[in-house]
This record gives sequence, C-alpha cells and structure tokens, in this order.
Amino acid sequence: MNQFENEKIRASMMIFRQRNLKAAVLLLLSVQAFAQTHITGVVTDAASGAGLIGVSIQVKGKVVGTITNHEGRFDLKVLTSPPFSLVVSSVGFRAQELEITGDRQDVRVQMQEEIMLGGEVVVSASRVEESVMRSPVSVERLDIRTIRETPAPTFFDALRNIKGVEMSTQSLTFSNPNTRGFSGNGNLRMVQLVDGMDNQAPGLNFSVANIAGLSELDVESVELLPGASSALYGPNALNGILLMSSKSPFLYQGLSAYVKTGVMDAANRVKRYSNEPEAVTPFYDFGVRYAKAFSNKFAFKVNLTYLQAKDWQASDYRDQSLSNGFGFEGSRASNLGYDGVNIYGDPAVNLNSTIKSVLKQVPALRPLDEGLTQLSGLFGPAVGLTAEQAYQKVLNDLYPAGVSISRTGYTERDLVDYNAYSLKTNASLHYRITEGIEALVQGNWGLGTTVYTGADRYYIKNFTIGQYKAELKGSDFFLRAYTTRENAGDTYAVGIAGLGMQKQWTVPNGMVVLDPTYFGSYAGNYVGSTLPGVLQSIQAAAMAGASTNELLQIYQNAVISVNGGRNDALNTIRNGLDNSGGRLTPGTPEFEERLKTVTGKPIPGDADGVGARFMDKTNLYHFEGMYNFSKLIDPGVVELIAGANYRIYDLNSNGTIFYNKPDGTEPTIDEYGGYVQLQKSIAGILRLSGSVRYDKNENFKGQFSPRISGVLTLAKHHNIRASYQTGFRIPDTQGQYIDLLT
Repeated sequence: MNQFENEKIRASMMIFRQRNLKAAVLLLLSVQAFAQTHITGVVTDAASGAGLIGVSIQVKGKVVGTITNHEGRFDLKVLTSPPFSLVVSSVGFRAQELEITGDRQDVRVQMQEEIMLGGEVVVSASRVEESVMRSPVSVERLDIRTIRETPAPTFFDALRNIKGVEMSTQSLTFSNPNTRGFSGNGNLRMVQLVDGMDNQAPGLNFSVANIAGLSELDVESVELLPGASSALYGPNALNGILLMSSKSPFLYQGLSAYVKTGVMDAANRVKRYSNEPEAVTPFYDFGVRYAKAFSNKFAFKVNLTYLQAKDWQASDYRDQSLSNGFGFEGSRASNLGYDGVNIYGDPAVNLNSTIKSVLKQVPALRPLDEGLTQLSGLFGPAVGLTAEQAYQKVLNDLYPAGVSISRTGYTERDLVDYNAYSLKTNASLHYRITEGIEALVQGNWGLGTTVYTGADRYYIKNFTIGQYKAELKGSDFFLRAYTTRENAGDTYAVGIAGLGMQKQWTVPNGMVVLDPTYFGSYAGNYVGSTLPGVLQSIQAAAMAGASTNELLQIYQNAVISVNGGRNDALNTIRNGLDNSGGRLTPGTPEFEERLKTVTGKPIPGDADGVGARFMDKTNLYHFEGMYNFSKLIDPGVVELIAGANYRIYDLNSNGTIFYNKPDGTEPTIDEYGGYVQLQKSIAGILRLSGSVRYDKNENFKGQFSPRISGVLTLAKHHNIRASYQTGFRIPDTQGQYIDLLT
C-alpha cells in the first residue's frame, strides 16, 4: 500500500470519527433536551398525619405542577433542570418551598395549619401574585374551602356574605353584587371577569351574573376589590371588580359531580291564571365536571350544570300612581287612576281632557256639546264670564281637571311564566408549549330564563350568551383575545307587553262604543250618562220660568250629584267594558294568542299593535395583553408591569333598540386603553405602589385614572395600608345609541 492510499485511509477514518462525534453530541443534546426530573412524594396533615387531597405542587415561576390524590400522594415530571423550587400550598395551610436538586421519590411534606389569617395569595389587586394582607388595596376572597362550606345555594349567592357587599336579587337565577356606591339592578358600575373575560351582555347592558359563568365544581377562587378599580381594570370598575377564576385541568383532574335539591317556599305565590296557592315548589340543581391531563403537556376539561325551579313571583300591588289624592294605599276599587307596581297595561289619562276631546270629535256626542254651549251662554253673563269661559267652567265643575282614570291591567303572573331554568356548559383545551408558557382555548355558553328589573320588568326568556377565548400566558405575561356573543332569544319587556295586550280590545257586547279607542269610549260613556241629566234639569226649570239664581242653584246641586257618584259610575263603566268583551281574560285561548303575537313582535311593533320583544344579537370583541418587566430589572430597584387592551362593540338589534345609520347598519363602538404600574419595596417593611391608566372611547374624551398606595408592615404580621384611587364609567351602549320607541 503506497503513501497516497495510507493518507486516504487516515482521512476517511478522521471523517468517520468526526461524524460519530457529531452524532454522539447530537444524541447527548437530544437526551438532555428531553431529560426529565421525576419527583414523587406524599403530603400529610402535621396534626393528624392523614394524607391531604388537592394540595397544589407547583414549580416556582412556572406554569407546570400537579395536585395530590385522595391519599395525599403526587407524581410530577418536569423538564426544568434542577436546582429549582417546589411550592406546596393549600387553602388553610402555611405554604412551603422545597429545594429540588435532582430526582426525588421520597418527598414528605407535613402541612401546618395557617394560624394567622391573611396568608392567601391574590392577583386582582396588582395583576401579580402577592399576599392579600400586603396588597395595595383591600381584597375580599372566597377560596375552594370557603365555597365548599358555604350554606348558600351557589358560590355566587355566597358573595352576599362578604364584608361590604350587597346583592340586588331580581330572581332565582339573576342577582348582582355591588360595593361602595349607588347602583341599579343591572349593575353598570362594577366589572365582573370570568377567567379574564368581561361577562356583561354587550347589548342588554348588564353583567349576566352567573348565567354563563362557572360551574361551582370548577371555581378555584373568587376575588373582590371593593371600590374604584379603574386604574388597572379600566372603564366601569367604578364601584369595584369581581374576578372569578376556574380550576386548571392540569391541577384538578378527574370526574366530579353534585346534585342539589330542595323546596322553595313563598306564601305569595299562586298558579298562573288562578288564585290557587302554589307556595311550595321543588328546586333541582346538578352539575358534572371532567378534567384530564396527558404527559403534563396537554389537558382538557368540560363542565355541565343545569338548574330548574319555580321562580319568585312579583306581587306588589300597591298603588304607585299617587293620583286623585291617594298614596300607596290606593286600590283598583278606590282610586280611578290606580297603577299597581306589578300590574301592567293599566295606563292612566286625564278625565277632563279626554271628555273635552270626545265631545268635539265623537258624532254621537255633538248634541251634548251643543247643549253645553247653550247652557254656557245662559250662565256666562250671570256670573260675569264669556260664553267660552263659562263652557270651560261647567266642564271643570262637572269633570274636575285633577281626576285621572286608568284601565284594568294584568298581573305579572298573567304575562310571565315563572318556570326558571339555567343550562351552562364550558370547555377548554390547554397545551404547555414550555414549562413557562401555556396556550389555551376556552368556551363558556349559557342558556336561561329569568326575570330582571330595570326601567321596566324584563322577561329574559331563552336568552343565550357565549364567550370564546384564546390565550397565551406565562408566569410574567399574558396575551388574550375573546368575543362575547349575545342573543336575546325570546326576551321581552313585560310592561310593554301589558300595553300591547290592551292595544286591540274587543268591541264590548251591550255597551255603547262611542269611540274606537278604549279611553274615548270610557269617557264618552261617562259623559253620555251624566251630562244629559244636568242639561235636561236646567232646561226644564228654565222653561218653567225659574230665575237665574234658581237655575244656578239647580246647576250647583247637579254638580254635587255628579261628583258624588263619579267613582261608582266610572267603575261601573270600566267593569262593563272589561266584562262584556272589552278585555281579554287571562288564560283564554284568545289571551294566549294575543300574548304570543305581542311578545313575538319586535319593539316598537307595527300599525296593528305594540311589540315587546327585544331583537338583540350584539357582539363584543376584546384584545388585551400584559407583561411583567420585573425579571428584566433589578428587583431591588423597582417592579414594573404594563398592559393594554382594545375593544369593539358591534351593535346588532335589527333597528329595534339602537340607532340606525343612514346606510341602514347599526354603529360599532371602539375603546382602547393602557396602564403602567410601578412597585418598590423599602427596607422590607414599606411597599409603595403607583399606577396610572388611560382609556379612550371614540365618543368621549380620554380619561386618566391614577392610583397610589403604601403598605407598612410592622412586626411581620401587622400591616397599615393607605391608598388613593379614582374610578369612572363610560355610558353603556344603550346610553350612547339607544333609539327605543316604547
């Protein structure tokens, strides 16, 4: 073998060795990339020695973790290279940190009960994790254990037990919390977030409580900030912010379910269309949750809950008209202008002006108008009045200007079916891109029927709302996009429905219908039954030669007689109009058909009558993000977070609620905002915080919302907090573009 061949062989061997070395390096790197740290162990109660279920085991600063099983055991595999810290925490126990330097199969943790209250970690006050006692503002919290032990029917009802909270309860399935300030039944001054999604109905303009929210099985925590919170959460967080967070399917796995049943007892309830008592009715509520994680990378969960019951009935029949000299003590029999609180379709008109109108317009009454004119010409000179002045005086004497009359309305139970139900479902898919970054998609959908009080009473029937979210989050950032899609379903305004039921009235049998309108016939029948007698008595006395003073006395006696019998006469006429076919009887096929027609027509209806239905399919689109820059800055200098959001309201009510632009479409509303927060710790005992946010709605000038606070910690457990912050509210979508003809 010559020298050239030897060199060739050496070169080939060198290439072979280099290739093998590269392959080995790649293999080593590949093994290293997929190497896992495996940790197993058990968590027990230090006092009893029993295993603790549901204890959180999480890698500090990462999104990866697990929870203990029913025996207190856990099994965790992570890609994070040691050393790292495990945070072991559970509600009611002091959190512990364990230093992990490699694989461990012998971890034993004994949990000590939390003696000092306030050890919980919250995120709502500053959008970063911190002790509830050292947060810059007051935070009230419901944790898993509190929710499990509360005597309230649902976790949402348990909010009323929180300090400083008052609940406005509209019905069985609809209530709204409020803190520190005035509010309405649909609270527009408090923001409610479900896993970061604002759960307001963007068209109907109120937070939908828990109609499309979380299942009780899936609630991990509820945090409430009472008071102004606009500095971090923007418009409408004027009275506070409510954050509801669900359980991670990585941490809370398996199948769980609940069944609740009971009875509801209310003495005022009766069956629809009758006065048969129905005080005691059953209540049913059940839910199921299933969550599963695969290889600590992919997980999913699904929830389904259903509630059904007979709702509370509104039966306040006090007179709210305050007419004809009556207060709330008026009744249908005593007050001609009666307007019951929960009676609908009983509008009132002025008797005097209605009579003046029908005398001039109804042909059958013109002879009475002519006789009244003659009487006025006779009396005018005697009392120093012109004929026109005397005409008005006679009408005002016989039919006083301050008298109101109303028609017989319908009770709320005639117009509303109190069979309440709520169906909620939500599901999510989670994928851990790395141990510090998680991607997820989530959908919450709810269908329900309930009753709500606003400017009117609203029957929220077959209402649906869906919220769909995509999110990317890590330990120091999140990017979130979601949409809220509302469908009013068969929702209608009960008060308008009552008016619609009266719009078309059947021609009464045996009654003189002097005018096609109800009140025209009502007033016409009354003047037709009273004025002829007055005119005839005076005309007869005049023909017999009575003096002017005698005629005036006869006239005064007639006025007294007419006014003295006014209530009885008008009640008789109204009852006659009602009972002889002028009013549809609740429960009859005719009534049901009319109610179906009225509630099926969109507001404001058409030429044939009044429509009461809301046609609303308004959508909301929201995009936001936040980054915690603290890891990029020396923690001893300052902690910095910043975030921004952009929101679009896409109004869609088919022209029934909102203003229509010249091109026939409804407006969109754009909002955007951003915030910055700085925090600084001094000597380990003083924590200063300052934040400012700017928000802009296209229809209003921009708004700055500042917040500054300081927390002084003394003797480790004593905290003194001082804070200043502002809040503001942007008018809701109806406040900006309502064009509702009622």
